[in-house]
Amino acid sequence: MAGICKENREVNRMTKKEYLEELEDFLEGYPQDVRNDVLEAFEDHFAMGEAEGVSDQELLENLGSLDEVKSNIIEQYGKGNDKSNDNFISGMFAKLSRHMNFNDFSNDFRDKSYNKSETYYDVFDGQGDSEARRCQIQCDHRASVDVEITGGDRFDYKLSWKEDKLSHYVKPEVRKTIDDGTIKLYVYCDSENVFERCYAKLEVTLPANITALSVNALSSNLAVNEINLDSADITVTSGDVDFESVNCTLLTINSVSGDVTLESFTGDMNAHTTSGDFDIQKHQGKIDIHTTSGDIKISEHYQGDVVLESTSGDVKAVLNDEPYAIINTISGDIDCVLNNSNVSGEISTLSGDVMIDNVDNIAKHGKGKYYFGNGNSPVRLKTVSGDIKVS
Repeated sequence: MAGICKENREVNRMTKKEYLEELEDFLEGYPQDVRNDVLEAFEDHFAMGEAEGVSDQELLENLGSLDEVKSNIIEQYGKGNDKSNDNFISGMFAKLSRHMNFNDFSNDFRDKSYNKSETYYDVFDGQGDSEARRCQIQCDHRASVDVEITGGDRFDYKLSWKEDKLSHYVKPEVRKTIDDGTIKLYVYCDSENVFERCYAKLEVTLPANITALSVNALSSNLAVNEINLDSADITVTSGDVDFESVNCTLLTINSVSGDVTLESFTGDMNAHTTSGDFDIQKHQGKIDIHTTSGDIKISEHYQGDVVLESTSGDVKAVLNDEPYAIINTISGDIDCVLNNSNVSGEISTLSGDVMIDNVDNIAKHGKGKYYFGNGNSPVRLKTVSGDIKVS
């Protein structure tokens, strides 16, 4: 539910109880699973903050005003009380896609081959695309589109799709525009039949002048390969995100249930998910990950601060160089490998076990609390009921 939470906004001074009660009243017109998803995400936010000693008011400010939260819920799920409203039908269609066999947006689709495709070379015929600096890709709720992005000499794309009227698979439409230095691709289902949908793959080639990327989709996998970017802003609901051999000054990811994989990635990353797992391989740069139940695995990290937080997921990290690292969980286990002796650290768990191996200057300070090392790089590992291993 990261897309619902807006950070660094002022809110009226109200208590957590008042905030959640008003949110629950607002959700009254929505289906039960929507209410559960939203409320659970907010309750997890408070639980993790309270475990870290953050005040309720600070947590409320991080969430943003209720008006902002309500607007984002309406944007994601439609209006709850008006069952005839098109947005509500759209929101219900998106939710039904996770539960109904006839509308399985992910697994069923990926077992089928595409039977149609079109390729568009030099899409804008040199009319403004060489001056463009940004690319925005958006897929509507009825278009499950896997997106693959690579670097190249010009702006091209290929669209492949499954077309089968018996199964209600139809051709997606693509709206292409250039506006104020931004290339925009909008992939959508143009059918008036709300049960028809699009299963497709969009392969995009971005020239070097495009340095900012934005992708917003419901149930789409995203793969970005061999490209240099200043920024990438990714928002998906249930699709996976994969970056390989990418240099990106700042990568921002918001996802509900999709997994995130980074391999040979250089740049800072800030990510929020509800249940998606992280697999980070050979990363250089700052990294800030917050997840509710997802596991976090970092196989090799260099040169950058590390902040990893998971409520119930496990965290395993291999840190090189001289890291500044904070790793927090509520019930998840922590396994941290430090490949540099110039660290000084603190370990804390209320009810979990602690194992420390090949680490100097260990000192115990009460139940479940240890200090180690005497170097310049601080490492803080903290959990409520999980186990901690340091080596």
